Amino acid sequence: MKQFDANLLFALNALLETGSVTEAAERTGVSVPTMSRTLTRIRKLMGDPIMVQAGRGLVPTPKALEMRARLHAFVQEAYDLTRTSSPSLADVARTVNIRADESLVAVFAASILETVHRKAPKVKLRFVSHGEEAVGPLREGVLDLDLGNIKLSGPEVKLQKLFSSRFMGVVRTGHPLSKGKVTAKRYVEYEHISASRRGLLGGPIDDALAELGLKRTVSLSVPTLSSALAIAATSDLVAAIPEHLSGIAKTLYRSFIFPLPVQTADLRISLAWHPRFDNESVHRFVRESIVKSCSTIHSQQSKLSSRKMRFR
Repeated sequence: MKQFDANLLFALNALLETGSVTEAAERTGVSVPTMSRTLTRIRKLMGDPIMVQAGRGLVPTPKALEMRARLHAFVQEAYDLTRTSSPSLADVARTVNIRADESLVAVFAASILETVHRKAPKVKLRFVSHGEEAVGPLREGVLDLDLGNIKLSGPEVKLQKLFSSRFMGVVRTGHPLSKGKVTAKRYVEYEHISASRRGLLGGPIDDALAELGLKRTVSLSVPTLSSALAIAATSDLVAAIPEHLSGIAKTLYRSFIFPLPVQTADLRISLAWHPRFDNESVHRFVRESIVKSCSTIHSQQSKLSSRKMRFR
């Protein structure tokens, strides 16, 4: 205990959250050389490299990842114990890590950041799309939040539904399907494009068409919805997108959007986090900001879609 310095844990928490000696030094108010020396002391204390070089940044070792969530909770508890009042959100400098697919990031990220910055201008949001949906990253503090069509459940997951998004058809302006009613028979007359990270050429739309005795031709599969949108906008291929992307499809790609001629299950968009952060003030504030932003934008899009469908 004579050699133990609790400040090392605060420094380690900053290093794990930023992945950078320079940013950790800035956050904790010390020089970069001092933080470098501190990292050396941390490695000696832990008997582990803790942070290793990867490109221009640092990544945590398995041991560091294992202790990350407990360390973060310890640091937050220490701050809570030593301050006489809750910190102002305006003074909080923190990076919040959110896993979300690119369609949600494209539509909601800017609005979420704007909502957060109204009260917490120093908070940064880091959206990531890598990795499979799992409890581990939330438990370990690698991710603060998971945003999307979440299938996770159990005692280690808190889940809040944000909205449902139905699938819509999308084609370029001037495409034959942009004129007249889109029936199932007309829909399958054209070649289609699939957006699938796993490279799938079929899915729920095909199942629904099969019940009608129909089959479409999926000639192309791409890994992202943005790719599908860009290709559909410059070809005769037909794409399917969740409704929350319809605004981008119309404004950026000048595409024509139409209801699918078959019924498919909606995407249930939710927000997930680990229970250990349920009552943490900054975490809760960011969650509330996400709920507010998503609710506002989705409501606006739904009203606009309903109005356009009514007057078509």
